[in-house]
Amino acid sequence: MALLDDLKKQAQQKSARDSVDLSKTLQRDEVNWHYIAPKLFILLDYFKDLVDTLNMVESEDYFRFNLMKNITFENLHKRNFRIKKELNDSLRSFSVRYDLQGEINKRIAVSNSAVTEKLRNLLKQHNIKFSEVIEGKDRTVFVITPIFTTKFTYSADVKACCIVLDIENYDGIWTQTLRYKPDAIDDSLMDETAKYMLGKPNRFMELSGYTMPDEMRSELRKRLDSKPGNPKITTPATEAETKLTKPDQVNQDKSFNFLNLFKK
Repeated sequence: MALLDDLKKQAQQKSARDSVDLSKTLQRDEVNWHYIAPKLFILLDYFKDLVDTLNMVESEDYFRFNLMKNITFENLHKRNFRIKKELNDSLRSFSVRYDLQGEINKRIAVSNSAVTEKLRNLLKQHNIKFSEVIEGKDRTVFVITPIFTTKFTYSADVKACCIVLDIENYDGIWTQTLRYKPDAIDDSLMDETAKYMLGKPNRFMELSGYTMPDEMRSELRKRLDSKPGNPKITTPATEAETKLTKPDQVNQDKSFNFLNLFKK
């Protein structure tokens, strides 16, 4: 019985240690949450005001959106700004959303089964409205409605004691994650975030700790786009139609006056 007694004693000791560790973790997370929560409420209040203002102003600035390397939508407006809370009872996460909208559907002619499947899956995955027209054995025409939803999602990471910002579909099908210590959330950062959302000159990336110059980032994107194997666009059949003939690759990796955002 001595062996069994020793094993029971070890199990009891481990259970006690686990209980202590769990208690410490819960206490730490609770402390971190009380540190993070006020900043999330500040962000939410700020963006509620911003959303209400933007929906009244409706800027006429134009934007573009890269669906795939060879598929770009032009002359889009930012519309339908809104807030979505992930959990109604606890502000652990919320997102600021808006739609990039165009007036003319785009026709994409595809003459390759692999590209057809890739494009179809991409559109479905991102809930983009489209229809298909079969025009022969190897040719499919996609008619795409130009409405793309951009999301800025803020969430609490209580373990790391920080606020996480996930940006989706800003000007293309890509996602970026930024992390902020609670002290970093201030009027300046929120104002620069609003300018970034609206495509105005801003210091958003700089204040977010992302210091790569725009010129370097543009050059890096050009180099990635020119890698061997990336297909070239063929001559469009019409002004609103693009032909794809080879497999493509999806592009990855209160003192503030809101009305001033629309001044040139």
